[in-house]
Amino acid sequence: MIAIIGHGGHGKSTLADIIAKEHDISWIDTSLAAFNLFIWKQLKDVYKTKQECLLDRVNNRQLWFDMISDFCKDDPSALITHINTYFNMIVGIRSRREFDASKHLFHLTIGVWREGYDLDPTFELDIIKDSDILVQSTSIEALEQFSTSRSF
Repeated sequence: MIAIIGHGGHGKSTLADIIAKEHDISWIDTSLAAFNLFIWKQLKDVYKTKQECLLDRVNNRQLWFDMISDFCKDDPSALITHINTYFNMIVGIRSRREFDASKHLFHLTIGVWREGYDLDPTFELDIIKDSDILVQSTSIEALEQFSTSRSF
């Protein structure tokens, strides 16, 4: 499994889309996987639609982080192990505990960094130390070039 890590808004999902199309690899964002598994069940009375809930997650990053942490309290690899059953690439791990418990599942960890963009306070990883490869997300073209220059 490939893991793509980085702060919110730095280009992780964009890179995942590019890699998926170029190399025929399936992927999912950890937030979407968690949403489908358990978050919607807990928040369905707060929002009118699933779409509204998903779009509002950027305003509730700590809440979603805490809900995922709670789901993984007994087994820190629970969410990532579930994802590994269905997908070849995972995007958006933010918890140190969950990353460390699951990194044996990753054959490659790609860090995505975008200079000048906000840093996510719930991101507990070290983008340099925890990445096998660090990609500067300067443009779509740079991400495409990275993808086409590699075999996954």
